[in-house]
Amino acid sequence: MKDIEKIFRQVAKNNNMTVKNLKKEIILTIEATMESNSPENIEILKSISKNGTVPTPEEFIMYVYNNIVLPPQ
Repeated sequence: MKDIEKIFRQVAKNNNMTVKNLKKEIILTIEATMESNSPENIEILKSISKNGTVPTPEEFIMYVYNNIVLPPQ
């Protein structure tokens, strides 16, 4: 597993933004999804979190990295 801060730096760099702004964008995306009233999307977000609630930006980015970026093994 890659260091989470390295992942944030790389994603931010790839999107021409700061890590701080990237985390804000992730939070806004999570909040919008939670407010969308889509039970399926809300359940996906809750499944990402270690405690079954709203995921942190770190949990979200690690989920994306481990489940989308890395090839299946």
